[in-house]
Amino acid sequence: SAFRLLPTIMGQVLDLDIRYGSLGGHGIGVFCIFDFPGYKVSALVDTGSTNFYFVWKEWYEHEVGVGACDDLAAGCYSCPGICAPDDPYITCFNDELIVELFKHEDSIKLGSVQIPKLSFGLICKQDPSPSDEEPISILGLAPFIDDDFNSLLHQLANARPKHISSMTFAIYLRNDYFGKLLLGGGDPNVYKQPLRYVSFTSQEEYT
Repeated sequence: SAFRLLPTIMGQVLDLDIRYGSLGGHGIGVFCIFDFPGYKVSALVDTGSTNFYFVWKEWYEHEVGVGACDDLAAGCYSCPGICAPDDPYITCFNDELIVELFKHEDSIKLGSVQIPKLSFGLICKQDPSPSDEEPISILGLAPFIDDDFNSLLHQLANARPKHISSMTFAIYLRNDYFGKLLLGGGDPNVYKQPLRYVSFTSQEEYT
């Protein structure tokens, strides 16, 4: 393996499994794999978004049909108890996709570490409808914006005690299209030094 086991103690680095390729009708991308009790959900890694949300199973199967999540390549998140879509908010994408989300909180395993009480969104409405355009879960890694409650990096870096020491992340892919998403730092053993840093001329070019 090209990866060594990183220390995943509080305030250091969390390593998550990722894969590069196509998934369902979403084209080529990097997808992060989340393990929940009894099932997995893949989320598209989006470095241009602060959003962190999953496709809500109860909504999706209500719209498409019972058992539809079994046929959804990326899978769905199922609430362990009752989920109520209170105070939803809307997020829009450049391809004119509009997604309505509501806040939910649950414990999530990130790498080998179980993180309690993480906030994230659940899709409760979409335009175009999920029958016309397949929904996808999103893991956003963009810099934190104050009114975005569900920025994963901000939550991890500002927890007490801290789960990661900084809002740095790194993506490593092997030749077999699998790899690691490292939250809170990087691993100098899997790249050739020195790194070359590229400056952006504007924040709009961050993606």
